[in-house]
Amino acid sequence: MASPNSLIYFQDKVVLHPRDDPINILSIEASRTIDKFILAFQPCVLVIGLFTNVFNGVVFWRQGLRDRMNLCLFCLSLADVAYLITVLIIVTVSSLMAQTGSRLAAEFIIKATVYGIGLLFGAAALSRLISMVIAVERCLCVVFPLQATSLIRTRAMASILVTIFTFVLLCYATKPVGMEAKSITDNLTGEVRWLTGLSPFYTNNNLLCQIIYNVIPRVVIPVGTFLIVLVATCITVVRLRAAMSWRQQASSNRGENLNQQVVLTKMLVVISCIDITCSTPSVIQALLEIFRSDFLTGGPLYNLLRTTGSLSTVFVCINSSVNFFVYITRSTRYRQEFQNLCCSRLSVIKVKQLNVIPSKTGTSLT
Repeated sequence: MASPNSLIYFQDKVVLHPRDDPINILSIEASRTIDKFILAFQPCVLVIGLFTNVFNGVVFWRQGLRDRMNLCLFCLSLADVAYLITVLIIVTVSSLMAQTGSRLAAEFIIKATVYGIGLLFGAAALSRLISMVIAVERCLCVVFPLQATSLIRTRAMASILVTIFTFVLLCYATKPVGMEAKSITDNLTGEVRWLTGLSPFYTNNNLLCQIIYNVIPRVVIPVGTFLIVLVATCITVVRLRAAMSWRQQASSNRGENLNQQVVLTKMLVVISCIDITCSTPSVIQALLEIFRSDFLTGGPLYNLLRTTGSLSTVFVCINSSVNFFVYITRSTRYRQEFQNLCCSRLSVIKVKQLNVIPSKTGTSLT
């Protein structure tokens, strides 16, 4: 028996909510159990990711953004911070409020979906595109070791990143233009319900909006970046040993620099492999939406798609949070800079403590 909250009234006829439809392969009980696990696990990942990405940004800033890879990794940290913050506000807070079942919670969830979902997907896409740039850059450095520096300079990399940001802004930040939050009054109970709908702009420009809001964000970017990162990483792994061996023979007087390049490349390959693994659920979801349109409107696999979407968000959050641990375990330069950062902060704290002398009366004198 479906609960009253799972019913939809359409032209005075009562129909089941897609989640409660008994034809679902994944039952509503199993779906809710997974949701509870995600709600308990995801905030921990978000908190860890926010702190670690702040550390990443500070370290790369201190190392200097004139190096094109430092610039990429710094921008990647900013994109990950933006994504984690939007997940915390839109997804986690909405899930917690949904547990109350109040009218305010329903209004918040719908408005957060309409006005914030573009920021959420946009930050995720920005992170994916920057990861793609990093994978391609490292692939070019391995395949064309002598020409890599002249092919991609820091200024050119900065231009690429600005172009990516502008592209993402146009595709995602304008998403609220095509959607609107609506409130309807239930004819039977008088209850006010909130739902999302298409704006007049969307209906008047259907083809354009389909491309901007659906095809590019849901298909082109997740599937395209996944394939490019996968191919670039495979080429990098295959050519790494031979290319670095050839480079060392061609410039034997720069052995230390070559070793640093090898370490950097291996570290970035690890990051790309993590990115590929964590992006797989999102790609599967995108492909399912392409070939099975009934996922979005109901059908036997509706709950499975919804759960896959929730899990894909968790995997993306993990991907946005683990880079710090890769940097600090595989990069000596990063580890030294991070230690210097911590030591400098501890020195400042100790100086402040030494400047505060407790008096006999219990007050503090400076």
